Amino acid sequence: MKFSFFLVFGFVTLLVISCQKSVPVPPATQITLVNPGFEEKMTGWNIETAYTGRYGFSSDTGARIKGDYGLNFYAAQSTHWEGAPQETPWNGKVYQTVSNLKDGTYTFSADADAVGSGMYLWANGSSEQGDVKVLISSDVNKKHTLEFMVKGGTAKIGFICIDAGGGQQYAPYFHADDIELWKK
Repeated sequence: MKFSFFLVFGFVTLLVISCQKSVPVPPATQITLVNPGFEEKMTGWNIETAYTGRYGFSSDTGARIKGDYGLNFYAAQSTHWEGAPQETPWNGKVYQTVSNLKDGTYTFSADADAVGSGMYLWANGSSEQGDVKVLISSDVNKKHTLEFMVKGGTAKIGFICIDAGGGQQYAPYFHADDIELWKK
C-alpha cells in the first residue's frame, strides 16, 4: 500500500511540475564603461587621495592582462627599493561614476592581483547599502567579482586602498585590467 501511495504521489508531482511553465531568467546586460582596459591612460577614471608622491595609481604596460595597458598601483618602501621614501600606509581610490542605471543588482568584476594588504574592488550604488568591497588576492590575474545594489540610477565602481602596506621584503601593489559591469 505504501509503495502504491508513493508511486501515485510521485506521478502526480511529476505531472504538476511538467505542466507548469518555466519562467525564463532574463540574461545579464553588460554596461558600457569608459576606458575599462586603461588603454587611454586614466581617461574616465577619478582619483581621490591625499598622496602627492611619485607613484600611486597609473596606467602601465606592466599591469596589462589584455591590450597594451592595465591599472597599476604602487607605493614605494625604502626596504623594497633603495632610496625610495617610505610611502605607506597608503589610502586612496580610483573610480568612475556610471549614470542612467536601472535599480537592481549589479556585478562589478576585474582581472586583478595584489601583493600586500588593504587593496579592494569597491562599489557604491546607494546610500542605503553604502560602500561594498572585496579584498584583491595575490592570485595572479584572478577574476575578482563584487555584487552590489543600485538605487537611484547612479553607481561608483573602482578600487580602494585602505592602509595599503607591504612587508619587510616588498612594497604593496596591485594590477587590474578588463573591468566589467553587468546588470543581473
